[in-house]
Amino acid sequence: MKAILTTIFVIALFSISSAQISVNLGGIGALPMGDFSNLSSLGIGVGVNADYSLLVVTATASSGFLYFMGKNNNGYSATIIPILAGAKYNVIPNVYVVAQTGLNIISQTIKFPEVKVGGTVLFPERKVTDSKSKFGFAFGAGVGLGSLDLNVKYMIYDSDFNSLNAGVSFKLY
Repeated sequence: MKAILTTIFVIALFSISSAQISVNLGGIGALPMGDFSNLSSLGIGVGVNADYSLLVVTATASSGFLYFMGKNNNGYSATIIPILAGAKYNVIPNVYVVAQTGLNIISQTIKFPEVKVGGTVLFPERKVTDSKSKFGFAFGAGVGLGSLDLNVKYMIYDSDFNSLNAGVSFKLY
């Protein structure tokens, strides 16, 4: 029993000592997909990603802030804050695939314009906001070029909110 515990301890110690932690910060461009594309034309944002390299895979944690603009001045906007964790696997040196899952905080706003008949205001301008937290997924691929990382991810924020994201980030640590 002592030998098994010692072996597990040595493997764990080796894994921790050989692990590398890196932190990236970057920009994101997002193209809404599916039903979401009927409301929004484009999303922009920032993201942060932390990687913890293990022996075979890399554990990842990421978050960010995405702002989606309305389409054709429809008064719609949305913000999404994804909080994800997952794993990366290098298929060849510097080229990886990634899968993540986690929580997405979604906030939507619709602005209704003022409605007038003659000089009389029938309905004043108003805003309706809705927020929800949903479980979601992300999967994609990327390439690491020194301190620069280029990636593409398909994000599933909720059954009605999906986007194809392209990101560029720079290694901070």
